[in-house]
Amino acid sequence: MKQLLTLLLILFVKGIFAQTGIVDVMTSARQAFESKNYSEALKLYNQAVNTDKTNTEALFWRGRSKVELKDIQGAKLDFENVLQLSPTHFGTLINLGNVNSILKDYRSALDYYNRAEEINAADIAVHENKGRILYNMQNFESAIPAFTKAISIDSSDKDLYRFRSDCYNYTGKMDLAKADLEHILRMDSNDIPAKTNLAFCYITNKEFSKANYLYEKLYQIKKSDPYILSNYGYVTHILGKTIEGLELINRSLKLYPGNAYAYKYLAEIYLSSKNIDDACKAINTGIKLGFTASYGRELEHLRKLHCH
Repeated sequence: MKQLLTLLLILFVKGIFAQTGIVDVMTSARQAFESKNYSEALKLYNQAVNTDKTNTEALFWRGRSKVELKDIQGAKLDFENVLQLSPTHFGTLINLGNVNSILKDYRSALDYYNRAEEINAADIAVHENKGRILYNMQNFESAIPAFTKAISIDSSDKDLYRFRSDCYNYTGKMDLAKADLEHILRMDSNDIPAKTNLAFCYITNKEFSKANYLYEKLYQIKKSDPYILSNYGYVTHILGKTIEGLELINRSLKLYPGNAYAYKYLAEIYLSSKNIDDACKAINTGIKLGFTASYGRELEHLRKLHCH
């Protein structure tokens, strides 16, 4: 009996030391992770998992360490093991969504984000990540409410408005796209991408004076941007300065000869001056450069109308 009690005491003491040891390992691992020493963190989390394979915290943070070290498949396996032990682990659901997104398995990623939303719909990561996945899947209509929900949680994130503006643009809601871009510029008047996109929205809505105002500002900052040059050139032509507009567009094409949209502008300018031969050359070049696949059949329609 005494021997049995002694054995139980020894096992109990060993258990205490093991628990104390793993706590120390986990503390050191977290410190290494927070210091961005991910290799050291991984080594320590490996030690913790080897001591207790059911330690969900160690498995989770080992997965996070692997993500930082670009071992995405290894991270995915760790997160899946966490879910087997704890099916409603919110952080793991989000991270499994993230790693599947990196692996371009968007449907699986969306499924994990939806499961996370059922657990905590108030977390911004759920809605922002859902929006980005749906955006990558080109399901822009469904991405809009996801970004809208994210904005309702944090209205200070410019990128949420930027993504939603793109979705509005792709779904033909140009006034809403403009409103989001204008909101970004009220938040940060120096946001160049927002100015650039807003200027193009103004072109699409035929608000050429507003577009011209922005392109004048953008041109002072980015004189060698081929897209700004071509768009500014088109607006300059529309406002009655065709020679200056053509010069800007041709400068754009010298910088980037593959800009199919610039040839659309050239075609319109030549057609407006009844220069059919040059217009048709521009139309054919734009189509050859892939205008139809990227922007639609407008040039093909013009070719059918004007070129033989």
